[in-house]
Amino acid sequence: IRLSLVGSEMCIRDRIYVRPGQLKQHMMKEHNEMREILFPCEICKNTFTEMKILNRNIGPEFEPLVIAEIGINHNGDLKNALKLIEESKKAGCDAVKFQKKSPRDSVPRHVWDTPKDTPWGKMTYIEYKERMEFNKKQYKEIIKFCKKLKIDWSASCWDLKSVDFMEDLNIPYYKVASASITDLKLLKRIKKTKKPVILSLIHISEPTRLRRIS
Repeated sequence: IRLSLVGSEMCIRDRIYVRPGQLKQHMMKEHNEMREILFPCEICKNTFTEMKILNRNIGPEFEPLVIAEIGINHNGDLKNALKLIEESKKAGCDAVKFQKKSPRDSVPRHVWDTPKDTPWGKMTYIEYKERMEFNKKQYKEIIKFCKKLKIDWSASCWDLKSVDFMEDLNIPYYKVASASITDLKLLKRIKKTKKPVILSLIHISEPTRLRRIS
């Protein structure tokens, strides 16, 4: 599971091996080492202010929010999703994050009929993408399970319909994937929700970062 440290603009992409319960200590060490490099940078100095997510202070001077990136690693199986949430909690993560797409709105039309080998056999790419998505009933089970384990949840939405979908579930905050950072319609739609937003600003120029943040 990929781990994001919100508050330090840092992503741990490589595998890390730590004992259950020691993840937060490990992440704090990484956060403190990176803080001297990343803060204050020009972007953060000019635009970054402290924010709150679920009554928790987020910023360079606070303990980072450790999010387990579940994404679509559940393979469309609710049992897998619940198991990943459970393991994330055991590891010491503060939250889990999923991906939400409306495949027929977010997948380019020219690749819909492309054959794809999947865990369920060969099917078209659009069939595969639709099979990977959870419906509202399944998300309600996920939310209920997160509340039981006392771990927060969120999702990155890839299209306008997915934002509407998540608003119906009262998503607490949004994560915008780096691949969606140029989708201004999506950014404006998320902004209208007035929910906290975490932007992934990897691989884009400083002027673009400033425009997206504003």
